[in-house]
Amino acid sequence: MKKKRSYIFTNRKHTDQAIMSAILGMISIVATVMAIIFSYRQSLEGKVGYGATCLLATLFAVIGLILSVTQLVKKDVYRLFPVTGMMLNGAVLLAMGFLVYFGM
Repeated sequence: MKKKRSYIFTNRKHTDQAIMSAILGMISIVATVMAIIFSYRQSLEGKVGYGATCLLATLFAVIGLILSVTQLVKKDVYRLFPVTGMMLNGAVLLAMGFLVYFGM
């Protein structure tokens, strides 16, 4: 017996908070990488602005991580953007932890 072709309709959607968490993760990664690159170009005698940029990137990463976790627990939400946001923001927080731990 042949299976019938059927369509599955769903109410799932990409939420704005999930998309925002991924965007905040990308902004945080770019800001952190640029601050590290510019600091190394100046022989690790970076300006206060580079530290402030990393602090702001860490704040964005924490907010993005909170947004992604809150969206992962909801039903009927696609998981692409919350998982992407969680990975990006987690990577930034991990990198900041290494920078603080090793004193760079």
